[in-house]
Amino acid sequence: MNQSKWLFRLKIAVAYTLAKLKFLHFLLPKKVQEQLPSGWNDHMFWTAFKSGGQKIYADYYCQLREPDCYKPKIVVDEPYQLSEAEIRFFYENGYLGPFNLISSEEAQSLKEHFTEMLAQGESPIYPYSQGGFEIATNANSESDGESNFQQAYKRIMNARDRYLDNPRLLNLFKNPGITERCAQLLGPDLMLWRTEFFVKQPGSPGTPLHQATTYLSDDLKESAVYPSDVEELFQVTCWVALTNATKENGCMKILPGSHKNLYPILFPNQEVGNTNDSRKKLSALKIDYPIESSSFKPMEMKAGQFFILSERLIHGAYDNITENQWRWATNGRIVRPDTKIYSKKKFKEGHSFKIANAKKLNLDNWKAVMIRGKDRFGYNRMLEESAKAKGENILC
Repeated sequence: MNQSKWLFRLKIAVAYTLAKLKFLHFLLPKKVQEQLPSGWNDHMFWTAFKSGGQKIYADYYCQLREPDCYKPKIVVDEPYQLSEAEIRFFYENGYLGPFNLISSEEAQSLKEHFTEMLAQGESPIYPYSQGGFEIATNANSESDGESNFQQAYKRIMNARDRYLDNPRLLNLFKNPGITERCAQLLGPDLMLWRTEFFVKQPGSPGTPLHQATTYLSDDLKESAVYPSDVEELFQVTCWVALTNATKENGCMKILPGSHKNLYPILFPNQEVGNTNDSRKKLSALKIDYPIESSSFKPMEMKAGQFFILSERLIHGAYDNITENQWRWATNGRIVRPDTKIYSKKKFKEGHSFKIANAKKLNLDNWKAVMIRGKDRFGYNRMLEESAKAKGENILC
């Protein structure tokens, strides 16, 4: 084991040094370039080096800086106002809510609409049959199992970023119940850059605990988002329940206060890091955080409610232990428009999701969309500019 640790230290020291020497990259084979930890910072390197590979950050390490004050960033209409105490609570705990957003009847209507949409076939955003993405094969897995896994990942990609072709989904995240609360945390200008659906059928396993900052975790090499200041709050996620979400049918679980730091993933042996089976990787990942079952907070919600969370918060979902209850939800990731989404390299070569054995996600059809305010930076490809700046009074 000690010999293995020293071999890892040697390899990671060479790789990290080469990653920093960008002027030499053109001399390296492309396969070598792709393995370099180019998205790491020094803290991530030293953590991996000192642990001999037993602690590795899956996302970009940073700490969340407290704001100068806890006043809302802007003044909004009274039904959506957040108090200073609520904003302080968000910075202390990493989440707010749940809040009422739409009626249970409207949530049911949306669920039925989205069910029909997803059943129609491939997404026009990432069409697999037209090279929208590739799924790496796993020679060590049984063919049937791998085939099922590939089909599952196709369903996942079919459900991603459908705000780009579905007005009802886009309008859901334009709802002032969402935009006006998020604007008090982030500022008057809000950009939606990713949406997903989460369908947990009866008897399905829970979602492993995870956290994120710049989505380096997608491909473990390069971040997907580039904020102007990574230690400042630049993004929040809004998670909307389309059915009742209970602990029994697999509601989310969170660890309040765990968002102030990013924590490494534990690799007590090399089996997890070396396996090509993505399902084993997902189930085996453990965060280096003092987790006790009693400290989890179940985010139980009624259909039509939502809550706001920082992706830095350690979160996951319970197993669905029911026999006949499906849990449906959708989320939207909302950033300030001074955040750059995807690099030129990713637009050219495609984006990857290494943990799911997926690669070369074609971004030709991807765009962000303003859901409030104005894009004052022009960093990103935009679907539309849906609202004009109102000249709000920025408080802090």
